[in-house]
Amino acid sequence: PSTAAALEKCQGQLEDLQTQIGDQLKRTVEVASVLEEKFCTLRAEQDEVKHRLEEELPQAAASLEACRGRLDELQRDIDESRQQTAEENMPNIVSQDDQPNLWQLL
Repeated sequence: PSTAAALEKCQGQLEDLQTQIGDQLKRTVEVASVLEEKFCTLRAEQDEVKHRLEEELPQAAASLEACRGRLDELQRDIDESRQQTAEENMPNIVSQDDQPNLWQLL
């Protein structure tokens, strides 16, 4: 009698565990399904971003190179302007040197 009762109790516990395992398995499958869907969505977004970058990167690089070229032109213009200004101011500097120094007048 006690063995039969213990066996029946174990059978009930086993059925409860099987139910819990089944429920947990069902939840795990649901979570896996959601994760797979999210992964597929992220993969599609990644592919889209990669495609856009592949299209836009050459244009951005060309634009950057054009900006560099323009910057070089502007730097040359600035250097030429400085040189021209320095050359134009040279006579003024020389003429100032020719003028008597205030200390010499004292």
